[in-house]
Amino acid sequence: MSEKNDLPLPWEPSKGALAVPSTGDIQLIVNYAVALKSHEKEQLVTAFQSGHFEMGTEFLWRRAMSRLKSTIAALGMKFVGEMLDRLDIDEYSNPENVLTDYDAIKLAEILGTQLSQSEK
Repeated sequence: MSEKNDLPLPWEPSKGALAVPSTGDIQLIVNYAVALKSHEKEQLVTAFQSGHFEMGTEFLWRRAMSRLKSTIAALGMKFVGEMLDRLDIDEYSNPENVLTDYDAIKLAEILGTQLSQSEK
């Protein structure tokens, strides 16, 4: 597998509509953040319009990681611990406390790869 094309893709985009318009208008883009509450969207727009990009992106990152960790936890934390080969994780573990961002992304990649291969 010397060429990049020989590697399996963990995820392939659907042929659906473009999710985010090609615009720099944060007011339009933030409407696609369906997991955010309306006051959070307003705060995000204010932060970006004020030039506080670090604050806005950090907020989005934390929310995305929290959502990803809770989605992974729905599989069962004991199972998650087995996938990570970590004996310290049991069914009572809080995903926010025991999963790093790297762990969550790694698990999402593994699970996404398995799912895409099972659909073929």
